[in-house]
Amino acid sequence: MLFTCVFVPFFPIQTVMRNVPETSQSKDKRPELPVALVEAGENIVRVVLCNEAASACGIEAGMTKTQAEQFGALIRDKSASAEQSAQSALIECAFSFSPRVESTAPGIVTLDIAGLERLFGSPAKINSALQAAAASLGLKVNVATAHDPDTALIAARGIEGVSVVPQGQEEQCLGPLSIDVLSPSPEDREILEEWGIQTCKDLAKILPVPLTERLGQEGLRLWKLTRGELRRSLVPFDPPRRFQEVAELEEPVELLEPLLFVINRLLENILEKLNARALFVQELHLELSLDVRSEDWHINQARHKEMPQTFERTLALPVPMQDPKTLLKLLHLDLEAHPPHAPILRIALTAEPARPRYTQGNLFLRAAPEAEKVEVLQAKLRSIVGETDMLNRNTVGAPGMVDSHEPDSFKVLPFMASCSEKKALPAPQSEEDMLRIYRPPRSARVRVARDAPVHIAFSGISSAILQSSGPWRCAGSWWKKKWEREFWDIELRLTAGLAQYRIYRDVLTNGWFVAGKVN
Repeated sequence: MLFTCVFVPFFPIQTVMRNVPETSQSKDKRPELPVALVEAGENIVRVVLCNEAASACGIEAGMTKTQAEQFGALIRDKSASAEQSAQSALIECAFSFSPRVESTAPGIVTLDIAGLERLFGSPAKINSALQAAAASLGLKVNVATAHDPDTALIAARGIEGVSVVPQGQEEQCLGPLSIDVLSPSPEDREILEEWGIQTCKDLAKILPVPLTERLGQEGLRLWKLTRGELRRSLVPFDPPRRFQEVAELEEPVELLEPLLFVINRLLENILEKLNARALFVQELHLELSLDVRSEDWHINQARHKEMPQTFERTLALPVPMQDPKTLLKLLHLDLEAHPPHAPILRIALTAEPARPRYTQGNLFLRAAPEAEKVEVLQAKLRSIVGETDMLNRNTVGAPGMVDSHEPDSFKVLPFMASCSEKKALPAPQSEEDMLRIYRPPRSARVRVARDAPVHIAFSGISSAILQSSGPWRCAGSWWKKKWEREFWDIELRLTAGLAQYRIYRDVLTNGWFVAGKVN
């Protein structure tokens, strides 16, 4: 068996920095910036973690935020949501290589790579590919491979970059590492320091029986770890079907442009996780936590009482997509049409995943426009004409039939959805039987004899009616027996030959109209 461990040094710091928009510093140089994380205590905000660059500047854990700011380091709040998001991204990255992945600890994942050599090559190549995939997520990691999970974890903690521990050489490879990679308890760490034990090699030289007598079973476990003799099974992680990125903003954002700047970064992180699982986006849900300022309450207290603390928008896509530019443009147009009513403090972006769509082209038909371009065009049109009309119908899309007795009733469906639906083919109908509807109906003068039309004149046509059938009362509130129209089908003799028309009488105004012509 072969196991690979991916370890993220200074995990809380890297999780916060991965959501910082790119500046002149590249992604791989971000962890080298002096960064310190602060957290609010009982009475004051103090530093809880700093990277090596910040330690070199003189920053230490326990300093107040004011003291740390004197050294010119980048100060950020410790974010549990950012850590959860980064851990989820790391797990998705591991799943793109192996179906058996364990979420060992925050910033640590272990995967079973047995049998993957045929797909990805040697363990060293797999480790390099994992390191590159994690770098695309904005995380700088150490990757190590061994024949047991614990040895791989210790090597990843202590050896920077990529490493492979051969079977049988665990003690030699782990010997130079500090005992801190074993994560001993503070009490055991103090006892080992008093004994002069600084490295794994020093601990491995001690006989196990005296060590167990002084430190108990925990001491024996540490001794076995240094020799690579501890064996355990992976606990496979069951990934949830939820992809979410969250950003906590230090200052409220009011303008759309900086808001989209942060949303773009969150969207890229989500798409990277989806891409690792070969999934696309079917629906995007944006939740914004608003800053309803207390000093504004006295201006209009009633209005602010009704003002919600969150602003939510859902972007339902007609087909699964993964193009970041298209998705960002759709969010941009949606927020322009529905702007939030207060500054934003927190952004949560959630994606509902879907399998990619598969389409096959036709050699004899013109290629249809891409679904992404069609959706962006519809969003732009909706921003101009509005989303709904006076009858609460969509203004942009494809027409659809409605089961209704109301004349000219229809609905508007999303264009791509209506086109992608597989519909039963209608029965063949000749063009001679088709009724061409006139919109609007043409006014006519009709002479009636014996309750039936006998002559008609409209649009330059004046002719006797050879045959007629009707009337059919098929419009109006039929359930109340209040009809509005009486329809007739008539046949005329014109210079071009026989012609059939459909006419109706408006019962309310007693006027006659030509509804259409039969071709």
